[in-house]
Amino acid sequence: MPTTCLNCGAEIQQQFCPYCGQNKDVEKFNWHSIVHELTHFFTHIEKGFLNTSLQLLIRPGRVIREYLEGKRKKYHKPVSFFLIWAAIHLVTYTTVIELMHYENLRTFKEEQRYLVHYNQLFGLLLIPIQAFFIWIIVSRRKMNYFENLIASIYAYAIVEMLISFQILIVGLLLQINFLTNSFPIMVQVVYACWSCYCMIDLFKKNKIKFLFPKVLISLIISVFLYNQLAKLIIGFILSMK
Repeated sequence: MPTTCLNCGAEIQQQFCPYCGQNKDVEKFNWHSIVHELTHFFTHIEKGFLNTSLQLLIRPGRVIREYLEGKRKKYHKPVSFFLIWAAIHLVTYTTVIELMHYENLRTFKEEQRYLVHYNQLFGLLLIPIQAFFIWIIVSRRKMNYFENLIASIYAYAIVEMLISFQILIVGLLLQINFLTNSFPIMVQVVYACWSCYCMIDLFKKNKIKFLFPKVLISLIISVFLYNQLAKLIIGFILSMK
């Protein structure tokens, strides 16, 4: 006997609604349902998020190529993947500082201090810029801009992961205060090395001439333009105070 979907009101002939996909059997919330939701969440994380993280770390080019070619079921979607690692980075950063009671030893100017403090927010500006110059200089005949954007989102998500590991190793395991002028330089080195490796691994099968110098030039231009735009934005924000 057909029933009505509690979510969209459509008639359901089988187990799932043909319009919104909701199960026709909806239980009231109780301890069993909460445990089921938690189990489903961590199972999903294990199969999707952790697998994508590991595979991107080991073979980034293969993961990105397969995702762009349509093999998307086994990989975590790029935007949510990046947001999760950005959140983990933020939680790791604040938690380690609170646990270890580190004092801020940075001596940046106001503009630099603002940029470092809101580095994740301003980092979002770097992703489309990097994708643009990788597209123009390296991959214009192989991939369109939006495919390069997906690749850059994945690459920057792993940068967030590696920075989280840096904070844990330096701040928690080695018990060294990372709130110094030198730590952002370490972060930039990680970004540069990883981004070069990721993009070279992605395009190495395309037999692009002078691949390494092209990737390197793309990243240098991207970071330079990003810094200039960030300075303009921060200067405008500070002038409004």
